[in-house]
Amino acid sequence: MPATVTVEELAGQTFTGTVTRFEYALDQATKTMMTEIEIENPERKLRPGMYATVRLGLQRKPDALLLPTDAVVVEKIKTSLFVIADGEAKKVPVKTGFDDGTNIEITEGITENQPVILVGRQPITDGQPVTATEAK
Repeated sequence: MPATVTVEELAGQTFTGTVTRFEYALDQATKTMMTEIEIENPERKLRPGMYATVRLGLQRKPDALLLPTDAVVVEKIKTSLFVIADGEAKKVPVKTGFDDGTNIEITEGITENQPVILVGRQPITDGQPVTATEAK
């Protein structure tokens, strides 16, 4: 993962590096995670004790299929959603990726043009007759 580093003592200068290691454990008190970034420093401008601001590049998926989290049903270890097929609700198992609490990425299970039911708090069952309306 790419990283851009700036240091207040070296105003106007940026350094680029790469995340080489990180802990999978989140510190509950600070909500931080130990991360190591490898940066070329041939002129030795970066010194021990300097505080840095780091910007991490995130993975970009321009063709990701995102749905509102209300469309996804999570049951123990299974994740699924309901699509409309022949006027009925059909439960389809899916695999998910990124989830920001509002939208969730669907990596496997449905295609882009399949109509999906936003379940929300309404109980729905496989095979239940449904009438499709456009979401507002």
